[in-house]
Amino acid sequence: MTFSISIVICTHNRASELKYCLRSIFNYSTDDIKEILVVDNASTDQTKNLITNFSKKIPNLRYIYEQKQGLPYARNCGWKNATGDIIYS
Repeated sequence: MTFSISIVICTHNRASELKYCLRSIFNYSTDDIKEILVVDNASTDQTKNLITNFSKKIPNLRYIYEQKQGLPYARNCGWKNATGDIIYS
């Protein structure tokens, strides 16, 4: 039995750290990963532009904007939008 995996990454104004996180994921095999969701929790930095650039390299990368600031809002948003059988946050 195989399961599809969704990775949910919540972030707020941490584009530079997010870049390293995405590079790390990109260096591993993503065959078992159905999607990688980055939930932008009301960031005002370059998070959206970073995701746009990385989505050219990682086709299953999705950007979601959550305007209500706070980790619980971001996690719930990611969980509601994830389509995998297993959700890793």
